[in-house]
Amino acid sequence: MNHFEQNDEIYLFDSANGAYAAFLLADLIEYAGVLTAGDEDRLPKVWEVFRNWINSKRDPIIMRRSFLGRGAFRKSFDLPDGRVAFIGLFDAVYNQSFRNSQSAPIYPISYHNIRHAVSVDERCTDLRPILLGSQYAQNIQEIWFSGAHHDMIGSLTSSCNPWALSHIPFVWMVSEAMKAGLHLYRGVIPISNRKESFENDPFRVLEGDTVDSLDFRRLLSEASMGALHDALSFDSGWSTLTVLKRRVKECLISSIHNGSDRLFAIRGSPRKVPPGAAVHLSVLLRVKLDPNYRPSDVFNTPEQLEAEARNWTVSRIEDNLVEGFYI
Repeated sequence: MNHFEQNDEIYLFDSANGAYAAFLLADLIEYAGVLTAGDEDRLPKVWEVFRNWINSKRDPIIMRRSFLGRGAFRKSFDLPDGRVAFIGLFDAVYNQSFRNSQSAPIYPISYHNIRHAVSVDERCTDLRPILLGSQYAQNIQEIWFSGAHHDMIGSLTSSCNPWALSHIPFVWMVSEAMKAGLHLYRGVIPISNRKESFENDPFRVLEGDTVDSLDFRRLLSEASMGALHDALSFDSGWSTLTVLKRRVKECLISSIHNGSDRLFAIRGSPRKVPPGAAVHLSVLLRVKLDPNYRPSDVFNTPEQLEAEARNWTVSRIEDNLVEGFYI
C-alpha cells in the first residue's frame, strides 16, 4: 500500500494453502479498494465492513446488494480503486479450516486472469488440491505438471539435477503473467535457477520464435527429468524421520476416513485428474523419457498411454512448448 498509485494493476501470486489468502486479499481489494500510505488507522473499520460482506455470502441477495453499494463505502473513506489483473497459484491446497469443503473457499469477484499449476504426482491425502475448474466465469487455465506438491512450490532442489521440477511451471506462470500485462525487468526475476548464470538470455524461452531452439529443448528435457520428491518414499530426498512422520500421518488420516482396513495405507492416494483436464507437454515428455514414470491417475501402462494419446487434443500457441498442453 505504500507504493500503490491510482490505476495500478495488481498481480497476486501464492502457493499451497496460501491460495485462500490470495483470494481473500483479491476480494478485499475489489470490494474496498486499496488503503494508501498514512491510512493505516482506517484498516480495522475497512476490515470489519469487508468481513461482514464475506459473511453475507450465505445470502446471495444481501451479498450482491452490499457489493453494488461498495462505491459509497469507498467514497466515504476516499479509497482509490484497485484492480486485480492476475492471480497465479502454484498447487493450491485446502486450508485446514476448509478440509471438508467441496469447492474453493473464496469465490473471486471480477478478476479476468487466473492461472493454476497443479501437481499430478502428489499422494498425501492432506494435500488435496483446490481445483477451480469451470466454477468461475473468468479466464482460467488450470494445468497439471509433473512433480509432487513441494516440487511445484519450489521448496526443494537436487544437487544432481540443477533444473528443479518447479522450473517448468514457473516459466509457464511468468509467461502467462506477462501476456496479461505484467512488465518485468530482465535482471530482477531470472528464469534460470542454476547457481551459475544461464549462458543465453533466459527470456528467450518466452519468445515464440526461439522457444523451439536446441537450448530450450535441452532445458525442457532436463527439467522434465528433474528429481521428484515424494514425501512418502525414503529414496526421494527426504530424511527418514520426515518420511516416517508423513507415513504415520497418512495411516491415521486413511483409517479415519476409510476404516480400520486402511490403517496401513502408507502409500497415500493419487490425485484424481478430472476428465478434460489440461496436462502439460512436459508430463508426456517425462513419460516418454522415463519408462518407470506413470502418473497413476493419468495412465498406468505404455499401452494405456498409446491408447489414451490418440484421444487427447494438443493445444499449442504458435508451437510454443511453454504454453503447450494436452486435454
